Amino acid sequence: MTSTETQPLLTPVSHFEANRQNAPRWQARALSAAVWSSVAAFGFIVVAALIALLWRAELPRFVAAHWGSSGIPTRTTTLPWFLISMLILGLVCVASFGLMIRFLGRERVGLMLLVGTNVSMGAFVAALLLGVLWFQRGALDGFAAGPLPGWVLWVALFVPIIPGVIAARLVPREAPLAETQPVPAEYPRAVLNPGENRVWLRRLHNRAVLWISTGVSVLLLALAWFVQSWALGAFALAFALFLVITMPGKVSVDSSGVRAQGLLGFPSVTVPANEIRYAKVTQVDPFGEYGGWGWRIDTGGRFGIVTRRGEALAVERSGGRGLTISCDDAATATALLNTYADRAR
Repeated sequence: MTSTETQPLLTPVSHFEANRQNAPRWQARALSAAVWSSVAAFGFIVVAALIALLWRAELPRFVAAHWGSSGIPTRTTTLPWFLISMLILGLVCVASFGLMIRFLGRERVGLMLLVGTNVSMGAFVAALLLGVLWFQRGALDGFAAGPLPGWVLWVALFVPIIPGVIAARLVPREAPLAETQPVPAEYPRAVLNPGENRVWLRRLHNRAVLWISTGVSVLLLALAWFVQSWALGAFALAFALFLVITMPGKVSVDSSGVRAQGLLGFPSVTVPANEIRYAKVTQVDPFGEYGGWGWRIDTGGRFGIVTRRGEALAVERSGGRGLTISCDDAATATALLNTYADRAR
């Protein structure tokens, strides 16, 4: 007579429960980043307003606050109201980015982009405030101050990049968070020999977007030269610089995981193989899901490198995080990543 023992059923912790337990890790980091970046950003504006008050005796009673397309002042206001308006504008901008950081800052690279933008925005408002008032010192009236100098916008657009980059680099690296559950059987694997490692690499450029963006930049620069507009020239160069920095470059998959980087090598994002829950092929809609092309964050905090509509690689990782990358041959990348994730368990 054969006796059978009933083995206890081991119920693994669900991915939802694991993600819920790990959620405080990214939430605490996002909350901290939202607080210190917002304080720094608004601090720039407050300091600028205090400096402006020191110039009060040198400024006209009514300062120029708006300029027409010809560069001539069209509206003036009192200094206190001008400062209050700029403080309110800055507060709204900083608070908006602070909320985005708090609720969308799951991935470090997304957190870096949001923090850098938040601090740069505060520095931009501060530089604009000081620049607009600096050249009006000694004028009898805001209308008599003359056209807004081109250097004001150049300084306001480009100098804030420096504190923004510094702030982005201050975002701490993520602590390792290995995935413990096996890759679900329904996701494809690559057929590899034991110990075999295969590398997969793809460029991420969208030629149509690249040519259109380049054309717009060249057109703006030509128009700025034709109309002799410093303001338009500064905007055109800022637009071109933004495109170069945010243009996706390439994505690679190997035994260590998946890595994507920008055209200049930065920004970059890496998902180690031991943090991958699973990878799959998906379809992405740039504007419907991410609001455009490039390095993006959707409304759920998922980070995406989106260059076109259609096929994309979706990587689900530990801690409720995820990464979506528009690319060709996503099926091969998916199979390799699932295989390497299996090995890393």
